[in-house]
Amino acid sequence: MGEVNSRNIVTIGKKGKFSGKVMSSKLIINGLFEGDAICDSIELLKGGILRGKIISKDLMIEAKAIFEGESKIKLDKKDAVEQKNILNKGVKN
Repeated sequence: MGEVNSRNIVTIGKKGKFSGKVMSSKLIINGLFEGDAICDSIELLKGGILRGKIISKDLMIEAKAIFEGESKIKLDKKDAVEQKNILNKGVKN
């Protein structure tokens, strides 16, 4: 279980697998992502699998992608701390 904090784009390639938490400006999933993410934008591409809780302003899911989980709309910065706490409650160690 890992954690990625980035102000840039995080990409999980076709054969890539990631389990953990991601906080970034954009998350692009073409492989397997299991965990929680807070991003301005999330793209789940054809063949990509996302299992977990996400918070984002924009969510794009292509045909033949798999999303199993929960999605919330990312709010203003003042509400970001509350949203982060919501995700932290769901994380299992």
